[in-house]
Amino acid sequence: MSAPLKPLITSAGLTALFNGQQNGLKAEITHIAFGDHGRTPSAGEKALKSEKARHQILTSQRLGPHTLNFTVLADGDREFWIREVGFYLADGTLFAVWSSTSPLAYKSASVDFELTYDLLLDALPADSVTIVSTSADPSVAHWLGNYAELTHASVNAMLRDIKQQDANRALDARQKEDDEEVHLRITGVVNSLHQEVSRQVRVNEQHLYILSANAEANISNMTRQTQMLFRVIDLEKEKV
Repeated sequence: MSAPLKPLITSAGLTALFNGQQNGLKAEITHIAFGDHGRTPSAGEKALKSEKARHQILTSQRLGPHTLNFTVLADGDREFWIREVGFYLADGTLFAVWSSTSPLAYKSASVDFELTYDLLLDALPADSVTIVSTSADPSVAHWLGNYAELTHASVNAMLRDIKQQDANRALDARQKEDDEEVHLRITGVVNSLHQEVSRQVRVNEQHLYILSANAEANISNMTRQTQMLFRVIDLEKEKV
């Protein structure tokens, strides 16, 4: 619901308004600033006492010669009680300021919301002030803001996944290198064992050959000795 605001026109604002009228121009409000310092404002102020956020005006319309309606999308992650509102011209001049110790609204860090107010300028000449807005639909602007946040979150999530995949691939590569090294070591040990077994077999074969040759020689000697013994016996029998 639109709430009426009757701000105090600053001295700088009146000067800008007078200069504009001399040139046939209107004072153009382009930005609304919010702060949390409640007080009774003075005409000599050139900035809010404790500005927390400044926004472009999304939509505006003229309700009468001295009444303007505007809508601002209050976004961002700052949270505070709105106790002061500044109306800024295109050149950065604080045209008007509203403030009170009673808060106008509360800006939550987790919630973006629209602020719609009527601006009463009955102390100024009729139609001497206009509001320059982006002419954006607040609901569309809000949706675009949420979409941008979701897109940013999705991109960050994809980047984390890519980094994790790279880390996993690097880990798999290191594991593959370790497995290959272990395989080479095992192959080396097996080859060494095979060579040693082959050597032992050759040695044993040589020993067996030698033993076999010695056994054959012994058998030959025993055969000759037996034959000689038989001949001696035959000779003894002939003498008898």
